[in-house]
Amino acid sequence: MIVQPISHEDFEPLTGSRFAVLDAGHPSAMLDLIEVTPLKNYGTPDSLRTPFSLLFKSSDRSADIMPQRLYRLSHDDMGELEIFLVPIGRDETGVTYEAAFN
Repeated sequence: MIVQPISHEDFEPLTGSRFAVLDAGHPSAMLDLIEVTPLKNYGTPDSLRTPFSLLFKSSDRSADIMPQRLYRLSHDDMGELEIFLVPIGRDETGVTYEAAFN
């Protein structure tokens, strides 16, 4: 059985929805998916998918910045998945995190 890798098309309909960051199986933070960007000028001709990036924003302005690492996220429609998140900025509305997929 061939398993297709996730793609930007899987995430585009979820823009604006909320993902729970799980810690020991329980939600520890909430992140809103704010942007899905296909990276068409990256990758190789034999790539299984178009590279893409996701931007998430914390919904809690006072939350500590989560360090760069692999996190288990849960979404009502997508289920659970592991995504490597990198904090890329903080403003008055919260912390922004990026995930990139090649």
